Amino acid sequence: MCKVALENNAAISAMDIHPDGELGIFAGEDGTVRVWNIPQLTQIGQFKAHDVTIENFYETQFLIKGEVNSVKFSPDGRFVATS
Repeated sequence: MCKVALENNAAISAMDIHPDGELGIFAGEDGTVRVWNIPQLTQIGQFKAHDVTIENFYETQFLIKGEVNSVKFSPDGRFVATS
C-alpha cells in the first residue's frame, strides 16, 4: 500500500486506517492528504490540508502552505483531522 501511495512523488508523513478497514488516508510532506480504497488499492480522493490564503489590510494575498504531520479519522470514521 505504501509503495502505491509513494508513486505520487511526495514522502508520506502520516497515515491512518478508517475504523471499518476499507479506507486509508495518507498525508504527504507536500500538504496533500490522499484517500485510498484499501481492498482495491486505488486512490479515490485527495485534498490540500493546510493551504490557506490570507488577505491583509493592504489587499495583499499570502498563500500559506504547510506539511501535514499527522492525520487521523474520528472514532466514527465521519471526519478527518490533520495537523
